[in-house]
Amino acid sequence: MSAVALPRNLVSPPRVSGDDRLKSTNVILYPANASGATSFSPTNNSRIVFNIPAYAKSFINPKRSYLSFTITKTGTEAETKVINNCPWIDRLTLKAASQMVEDIQDYSTLERAMAQFDGVDYMESRGHLVGDYTEVIRKFAPSGAVGADATGTAADALIAKAQALQQAGITYTKPLLSGVIGKEQEFYVPVGLFEGSGSHALQMELYLAKDDQVCHRNTASAATPTYTISNVGLHLEVVQLPERAMGAFNEAVMAGGMVSLPYATSRVFRQYVPSGQTSIDMNIVESAKNVEQVVLAMRKQANLSGYNTVDLDTTVSDCFDLEGGKESDAKVSQYQFRYGTEQFPPAPVENLGGSLPTVLQALSSMDMLNKAVRLTSLDNDGEAVFEKQGFLIAQGFKTSADDIENGLNTAASGAPVELKLKFSANAANLALFAFVKSSYSLNIKTGGNVSLVDGRMA
Repeated sequence: MSAVALPRNLVSPPRVSGDDRLKSTNVILYPANASGATSFSPTNNSRIVFNIPAYAKSFINPKRSYLSFTITKTGTEAETKVINNCPWIDRLTLKAASQMVEDIQDYSTLERAMAQFDGVDYMESRGHLVGDYTEVIRKFAPSGAVGADATGTAADALIAKAQALQQAGITYTKPLLSGVIGKEQEFYVPVGLFEGSGSHALQMELYLAKDDQVCHRNTASAATPTYTISNVGLHLEVVQLPERAMGAFNEAVMAGGMVSLPYATSRVFRQYVPSGQTSIDMNIVESAKNVEQVVLAMRKQANLSGYNTVDLDTTVSDCFDLEGGKESDAKVSQYQFRYGTEQFPPAPVENLGGSLPTVLQALSSMDMLNKAVRLTSLDNDGEAVFEKQGFLIAQGFKTSADDIENGLNTAASGAPVELKLKFSANAANLALFAFVKSSYSLNIKTGGNVSLVDGRMA
């Protein structure tokens, strides 16, 4: 007699009970190198240090972790403009005991590049939380100039409000781009296992960017606006396991006396293109067993220092504009990556009459082809964002999105990843930032000893 299967909708599955002694607590850590009244600036206390304790029998949930801060700027509305996206983190480092786990330099440039892969609705709804007003301005501004040419518009009112709040001091949040304790980490971080490694499990350091990279000023002004960061807090969710659950964890995971935490992080490689060049060969010398992707962001060299005088209320633009689109002074006409004898993609990407082929190749190779991202959105003049300030080149090397080693093994031969880049006209003094994302494993042994392994542990 055969069994009869019922539709799932007719059957109520049994509810599985968890351990009611499992506790989740939200904690706020404050800088170890500050008192309650301390403020930070590029010229005074330019480094913020967080010591993350080795909470006993506990884990950190990175999905619910974030940074909060209060930013205050000097200068009147006639002198300075809104600080958009608050790009004040220039470098992030993360250490476990004496082991350097992450060192992300040019953090704000990476932040701008990766923000192009966020959804438009997501960024519009969170603009007031993170201080990125780009999508709100694009939505509410009429076509053409905003600001003085459209006084009284919703966008103009929003900018004036943000200007006043930033002068008085306003609190924003930032998700962390850290591969270990940031938003992309899929696993709990077992900080309780670090208890034998010292007074804390992890140490995160944030280095502040220069005033002229964060603050903007009006074109007619000679002001030198500054900013300060205060009330900085690292918000963590700490999950504590009872003895029984810890026993199960030790039995299941600690076989061999070690926990292996996989993560991926980015390292930057820079190259400068002098004026007059129509092509460039960039060698990216990264030796890693599993390179997942390369994201290339291009900025004007002139914007790397000196105050930016492009007003946010006349165009959504700042010193972190990403060059290379068809509206750029340096239009990319062709590119291709190569490692050894392999070509990525197999044929050069041609940008004839526009930048769409580059964008589609980037989204496709990073498994984001059918996702709604701000990179492909339109501004209030009907122009694609990537054609103006949001152009970038991205190449994924993973053969699938699975969490396995299937990327590019650049440690096999020591050969560089080569990028051949052509421009449709003379490129005007560009700075190239190639962010290489590779995977690693942080091994935590009994007693708190840690070691770093290139690639993912089997």
